[in-house]
Amino acid sequence: MSLLKRGPFIGANLALDDDDDQSGMGVEFIWMTPEQTVDEALKAYPGRLVLKLGLLPIGMCAEGTGDPYFLDLRGDFNEDPPLVRVPHDFAGGGDSYPLDKIEKISDHLSEFLRLSKIEDG
Repeated sequence: MSLLKRGPFIGANLALDDDDDQSGMGVEFIWMTPEQTVDEALKAYPGRLVLKLGLLPIGMCAEGTGDPYFLDLRGDFNEDPPLVRVPHDFAGGGDSYPLDKIEKISDHLSEFLRLSKIEDG
């Protein structure tokens, strides 16, 4: 939680090559401020839907898709959770989000941070 509140990545534009992204699509996202994290989790979709599943928003797309990025806190909680992308296209209208549409980026946040590059925003 301290990384989310006052971490060195807030506002940083992080990129991951297609080959290092488990979804195979590549990543370019901006690390959210604490205020943006709360807004996505409580007011926006898909954040409102997937927060109930145990996903915590941390990043917004820097490529224009609008798909936010989340820490996956489901299952056994640990200090190094997976990073996932949640496409907003599947968040329309209902009270749930299809789990099979959640895209795993990295098995561990530390792995993502190790492989990613900080780019000029």
